[in-house]
Amino acid sequence: MSFISVVIVFVILQVWGSVKPVQHDGWLGQVREAAKAVLGHEKQSYGVVLFPPLILGVVVLLIGDWLFGLVGLLIYALILMYSLGRGDLTAELNRYLDAWQRGDKQADTYIAKEWGCELPDDLDEDSLNQQLRQRFLYRSLERWFAVLFWFVLLGPSGALLYRLCRLEQDRGMEIMAPWVHVLEWAPVRLLGLAFGLVGDFSNTINRWRRDVLETDVASDALCDDYAAASLRLGSSGVSDSDLDRRSSVIIEWSEVQNLVHRAVVVWLIAIAILQII
Repeated sequence: MSFISVVIVFVILQVWGSVKPVQHDGWLGQVREAAKAVLGHEKQSYGVVLFPPLILGVVVLLIGDWLFGLVGLLIYALILMYSLGRGDLTAELNRYLDAWQRGDKQADTYIAKEWGCELPDDLDEDSLNQQLRQRFLYRSLERWFAVLFWFVLLGPSGALLYRLCRLEQDRGMEIMAPWVHVLEWAPVRLLGLAFGLVGDFSNTINRWRRDVLETDVASDALCDDYAAASLRLGSSGVSDSDLDRRSSVIIEWSEVQNLVHRAVVVWLIAIAILQII
């Protein structure tokens, strides 16, 4: 059922490009109030991220088999769509690239702030581009790959748990940061292997081995390191090219996007194989 749900959601994304209609978070306000009443203000986030997945698990057990499993399939697909990352990452990236080609640094800086980049006064364009690349790769991880990992491992409750942890962290609840880090530990390393399979395997696996058992390396840094190793990007973040600098950056971004797309295919094939086994 997990693989069929993934395929359904993947097709929906390809056709409509977004699942925003099912990603309404208003109901979380009521959950927070209930969790606050039970656990107190400081620990309310624990209730927010734990109560809904537990209730969902019970619901799936009780009615998942109704109508020959169609009810369960519907629940799986809806929860997976809800658990995916927010916003239209491709559209946001295209805005940045358009501004980059125009040389509109003010627009680039605005987009970088939206993505949560650190922007010191002496930040140059190459450093800004590298930061945005890192954020793009991390957002790809948290939007799709981490959600898929927990969906396959624990079903819709696992995917929902991860998304709720991310939403609470985005709300400024730093108490969730260690939870998110733990939940992303395995997915980011599997993503690194996928990058290796669809890119420079030898270079990527050498980089992968260095931090495979480390627990204190940030997920966004690992995403960028694995992608840079897979594509053999220079330390400056710009690929070696005889073209002018801006054209070279556009080519690099195209390579990064294609790398992520190929990694998605690898994950889908891996999930299909796991379902067969």
